[in-house]
Amino acid sequence: MGKTMQTGLSLQNRLIQNWLAMLSEAEPASSLIETHISWVLLSGQYAYKIKKALHTDFLDYSDPGMRRFYCREEIRLNRRTAPDIYLDVVQIGGTLDRPSLSSGPVLEYAVKMRQFDIDKQLDHLLKKNHLTQEHVDSLSDAISNFHLLLLQSYEQEEPSRFGSPEFVLERMLENLRELKVLLVKPDDLTLWEELKQSQLHEFTLERDKLENREKNGFVRECHGDMHMGNLVVVNGRVIPFDSIEFDAQYRWMDVISDVAFAFMDLLYFGKKSFAWRLLNHYLEQTGDYDGAPLLRFYASCHATVRAKVHLMRELQETDENRKPVADDAPYRRYMILANDLLKKRQSALVITMGLPGSGKTVFANLGAEKLPGICLHSDVERKRLFNELSDRYSEQSKYEVYDY
Repeated sequence: MGKTMQTGLSLQNRLIQNWLAMLSEAEPASSLIETHISWVLLSGQYAYKIKKALHTDFLDYSDPGMRRFYCREEIRLNRRTAPDIYLDVVQIGGTLDRPSLSSGPVLEYAVKMRQFDIDKQLDHLLKKNHLTQEHVDSLSDAISNFHLLLLQSYEQEEPSRFGSPEFVLERMLENLRELKVLLVKPDDLTLWEELKQSQLHEFTLERDKLENREKNGFVRECHGDMHMGNLVVVNGRVIPFDSIEFDAQYRWMDVISDVAFAFMDLLYFGKKSFAWRLLNHYLEQTGDYDGAPLLRFYASCHATVRAKVHLMRELQETDENRKPVADDAPYRRYMILANDLLKKRQSALVITMGLPGSGKTVFANLGAEKLPGICLHSDVERKRLFNELSDRYSEQSKYEVYDY
């Protein structure tokens, strides 16, 4: 992994601290959250996100023009799923010691957002065991509605290479290489080697499927980072936020890869039945069963990314505190999950039949969550295949549905 270049962080930090002090005069509860690539100032009902003047392997916020562009991109992308949270791009002017909004000369740019309760983020709800089936169904609705809009209003704004098998392989190997650089324990390196072989084997098996999906237009400008920490409950609905804006290659993906991220993270949190409930609800709404064979591959790749991100953070924290990384650290659990997704599977076919109203649908849905598996409903697919009611239950249509 390359070096991080800092291009003006000290001046930015001075600006941020002085602006925070001024906001605190009007709103004493104002506070500051700092991440590795941004600052977020919380004041009143709003939050202001300022991008750090950094140039790394994966992003370039090195000059004000770039930061303004990516602030605008963040608004554009996130208003697709969270229009009530992402409000506008604002400019910070005045002086470094006395900054103010919307005045000149322009010193910095910020994304203006409406604050939400971070305790309602899905990762927080999961840790407290407060996530419900209703939350999972709402998440499925949010993702499927988002993807259906993408599929209906498709415009090829980026090169299709982002969805080609060659590019998918390149990204997979890059993530594996970046993860390996961080590993030192022999057991971790052994697991990494097994994971690499598993992903290469799965890629080889599904290469034609990847190519067909790209040709058939399923590669879209998706969210790109749909883990549980980027999902929040607002007014009873689950809303995806914080889509990846800094590099198109991380968000242009097969739509089934987008939902595979959330599916994988529910498995990480030990919620297998919720993961399969999410998947089945999504497939029933979108009808995209053709993408299902790729789900485990994409979920494994996303788990590898999360392993890398967590290990980077843990190494930074342990270096500061001079403590070793724990054996059951999140990065290793993500690595184990990434491997298990491709190694632990058992094929089976279960068919339910019975009189109308006898409980087939309820039984099948519960079975799909508990076994787990993918559930197909003949009544749902019959409606998808035949628009006219008179056509749905003819003798011919019955066989067409079963053939399908």
